Amino acid sequence: MRKINRAVKIRIYPNAEQRVQIEKTIGCSRFIYNCMLADKIEHYKKEKKMLRNTPASYKKEYPWLKEVDSLALANVQIYLESAFCKFFREPSAGFPRFKSKKSSRKSYTTNVVNGNIFLEGKYLKLPKMTEVRKINRAVKIRIYPNAEQRVQIEKTIGCSRFIYNCMLADKIEHYKKEKKMLRNTPASYKKEYPWLKEVDSLALANVQMHLESAFCKFFREPSAGFPRFKSKKSSRKSYTTNVVNGNIFLEGKYLKLPKMTAIRTKFRRPISEKWKLKSVTVSREASGKYFASLLFYCENQAVEKRPVEKFLGIDFAMHGMCVFSTGERAGYPMFYRNTEKKLAREQRKLSRCQRGSRNYEKQKKRVAEQNVQKQ
Repeated sequence: MRKINRAVKIRIYPNAEQRVQIEKTIGCSRFIYNCMLADKIEHYKKEKKMLRNTPASYKKEYPWLKEVDSLALANVQIYLESAFCKFFREPSAGFPRFKSKKSSRKSYTTNVVNGNIFLEGKYLKLPKMTEVRKINRAVKIRIYPNAEQRVQIEKTIGCSRFIYNCMLADKIEHYKKEKKMLRNTPASYKKEYPWLKEVDSLALANVQMHLESAFCKFFREPSAGFPRFKSKKSSRKSYTTNVVNGNIFLEGKYLKLPKMTAIRTKFRRPISEKWKLKSVTVSREASGKYFASLLFYCENQAVEKRPVEKFLGIDFAMHGMCVFSTGERAGYPMFYRNTEKKLAREQRKLSRCQRGSRNYEKQKKRVAEQNVQKQ
């Protein structure tokens, strides 16, 4: 059987640190190529002989070359020598030229030596580079705003809904007249409605992004439906804001949000200091409780595999959820069954209330509270 070389081009998704390392290696490869070419030309003018220089001879003068893959620099030497060989064999190919930072191809080549490069699942390990992948992770916490903070949250939710409906209505009207999509922004409405300046501008900017993504989804998949107006009663009460220049941060048991003082929170799980906060979604449930969904940018660390010491069998049981092979039962507290009776009683009371009355709204809130406990 004859052996051949076969190349496969794949897309890679480096994180911030990995992108820096890749750009460093590309830049150092270009730098070494130009240095070696310049020294060869200068030496030939003086001695009329070809200089046999290597990338290793430059590391004393430029110690930062040690930060990148040495095999990538070695391949630069091979490429330069092959360019000279091609020129001496075929002068029409042209004399080797210097590499430009702007127009030259941004790439480098490295080799497999002693298993320094390998594929593991969906990951590619390269020299001088970490194999940690960054992911987004959301943590939902309960917040306890005071009276002023509740007013500000409700203002922001209301303004977000108002801007969404205004922008959608203007887009529809403009398309009917001009047959073109209107590129409107929340900032264009602040002159007409100055009270929009009282809320977080990033929350309004996210409304624009959500509306544009809704249109993109409709044009890509018409079955998804045309974007609809948001209702004051039935739509989800929430808004999203982003972290810019440290405007949002966690300090102890408090969460600082734009346009308001720090809000008291309640955490059910520890949050690592290495996690980087990206955005926060504040929402109000039907029960009247407020929550904040924190989106973090963090490392996806693989769980260390340990040898199995003993095995445990688990069998489903109608009473107590499950039974273990040791004979013990799980002792499930049966929250769902215990809350079903209370929920049915509150729903019967709601059915007797007149729709739209004050008692109806109060009872609706009690039903929502029981639904939360049921979950």
